[in-house]
Amino acid sequence: MGGRPISSLSIVGFPEKGDPALLEQIIRGGLAKMNEASCSVIGGHSIRNEDMLFGYAVTGLINPQRVWRNVGAREGDALLFTKPLGTGVITTALKKDRATEQSLAAAVSAMTTLNVAAAAALQEIDEKSSAPSVHAVTDVTGFSLLGHAREMALGDPPHGIPAVSFEIDHSAFDYFRAPSKPRVKVISPADSRTIAPLWATAPCSRPASLPSIRICSSTRKLRADC
Repeated sequence: MGGRPISSLSIVGFPEKGDPALLEQIIRGGLAKMNEASCSVIGGHSIRNEDMLFGYAVTGLINPQRVWRNVGAREGDALLFTKPLGTGVITTALKKDRATEQSLAAAVSAMTTLNVAAAAALQEIDEKSSAPSVHAVTDVTGFSLLGHAREMALGDPPHGIPAVSFEIDHSAFDYFRAPSKPRVKVISPADSRTIAPLWATAPCSRPASLPSIRICSSTRKLRADC
């Protein structure tokens, strides 16, 4: 992460008997977001497929000295979460016809909001220092909050970065409750150095073989050693 998109090729899989109007909406929506990201769509490929597939192969530019990786969080780093938590729960509820219109609208608003503003904020912080100051960046998708947090906490032994532990206060998260624009929220000291899409207190050192994630509040505690 940390690059700037330049050009892209679209990749589409669509059922042979699918509604062309739906395919048009998908392609138009993707193009609108690529335009918003200032990324040119220069072509693409399509196949017949029973399951709908859509995405882009993107080419861009990046400073090789400032590549943001999804490992390497360090003790004392500040941790950020840039969007509300709960998209997976809402989309799963939608499959069971149990998602409310309000929660679905909030999830769609977040999912259709580019990460460009958060990325620009990180780059501004990173460029102010002579050495890279953004240590780890990740998304929170299929592996959920704990899975991606564990990945960041594992450290990077080949580069001399030890594993750490995250202590996360679940009450500090922004959850989907009503349609609203996602916002970036800092909950750690302003002079801390890492930006990552997790909200947490400062991590502490731990053996590389046993990173841990602990969810805590004033009323309950749940510890998950990964």
